[in-house]
Amino acid sequence: MSSVVKVSAIASYLPEKVLTNTDLEKILDTSDKWIVQRTGISERRIAVNESVSKMASLVAQKLLKKSGLSGKDINLIIVSSMTPDGTSPTAAAFVKDNISANNAFGFDVNSACTGFVYALSIGEKFARNPDYKNVLVIASEQNSKYLNWTDRTTSVLFGDGAGGVLLQRSSDKNDVESFLGEQMDIKYDKAITNAMLKDSNELPTNKIIPISTLKMDGRKVFEFVVTKVPQNINTLLEKTHTPINSVDKLILHQANKRLLPLIEKEINAVGVYTPCDIQKYGNTSSASIPILLDSVYNGQDADDTVILSGFGGGLSIGSMLLHLKGRF
Repeated sequence: MSSVVKVSAIASYLPEKVLTNTDLEKILDTSDKWIVQRTGISERRIAVNESVSKMASLVAQKLLKKSGLSGKDINLIIVSSMTPDGTSPTAAAFVKDNISANNAFGFDVNSACTGFVYALSIGEKFARNPDYKNVLVIASEQNSKYLNWTDRTTSVLFGDGAGGVLLQRSSDKNDVESFLGEQMDIKYDKAITNAMLKDSNELPTNKIIPISTLKMDGRKVFEFVVTKVPQNINTLLEKTHTPINSVDKLILHQANKRLLPLIEKEINAVGVYTPCDIQKYGNTSSASIPILLDSVYNGQDADDTVILSGFGGGLSIGSMLLHLKGRF
């Protein structure tokens, strides 16, 4: 009997602490109006007592509760993060321990804001193997610990949070395939990437240079997104023979609200619903897509064709065409 891989549960976790633009006005030369006009962000969440591993574990617990599974049913845990608690042990190891997933193995993925899409692609391929029926794919980010809170160009952008999905291989004739296609790309851009390395104009060769604070060339990233992301999505649509008007929702990485209509225009996505929650959570890096998915689908019945598209540091892009069916 043939089997399919489906997204069967979606969940997210947002820290309790809310940091508003008004709060930032007290410590930065900025204003609520300036931030909203340039980014669309009004507030963001800041992890105070929550680590990346803890937030990922809380998402995992929610996914288990929604699906009716226990930790022992999970075969694989993948965690995406560009802001891990440390290099070792992995966040996946902590999640395994916290949910008693004794039959699982796992690992972490880091590809900045595209990380969740890459991790989802990896998880889907594992789930087609009979040994990995139930796979957790989670993104968890604590961007606040890497921010320079005197730099208004970056500190106003980012927030903390986590989100994820449960993938299941199923032979039930009533279940439908979730994964319809993907288009992945990555390139090295010296001018942008090296801005993220401490006191360096070149990549390190014989020594490790730790990241001090998040930095980026906003204009170059903006130009990259409005040109390369639509090309990536259009290639995905072409290779899967999918007309854009058959897509129900466009789930884009929440980097800047001004980017969303520009991407929509370039792919002629007239009438396609493009949800946005950046106003509440800011840019949560790789966690933004699963957080947005949960914002849209939590407690809802769905039968949707959806495009996910992540993009960010590296520079990296990943787009996937999904069919989401069920109650999430």
